[in-house]
Amino acid sequence: MELIGAPFRFQGRDPETGLDCVGVARHALRDLTNIPLPDFRYSLRGPGRSTCRAWAEKAGLTALASDSIVLPGDILCVAPGPGQHHLMVAVDQGFVHAHYSIGKVVLWPDHQDWPLVAHWRLDPIHIH
Repeated sequence: MELIGAPFRFQGRDPETGLDCVGVARHALRDLTNIPLPDFRYSLRGPGRSTCRAWAEKAGLTALASDSIVLPGDILCVAPGPGQHHLMVAVDQGFVHAHYSIGKVVLWPDHQDWPLVAHWRLDPIHIH
């Protein structure tokens, strides 16, 4: 939750200078996992879904069925527009994500505005 209000920056990985959705997901997982989190420079348009899937696997995330219950800490990949993919982190109050239009990391009440593409959870063997 400390990421809320951080500035948005495309390809951003530092909360001080700005985060994008991958930066938010990496920071949310950073303190939980005992494996080094991969970084990638990407395009979440077009083939971005396979890139996100590969990143999630390297980060120790397990893919869940689309109808699985969403728990705090889960990472969702949603489709905000045709050919676009976006990551959101589930928290008790909703979803934290880097919002381009608003220009910062925000708490969003629901992901239902955008179709769910993928749902991942950190594998318990990687939590320290």
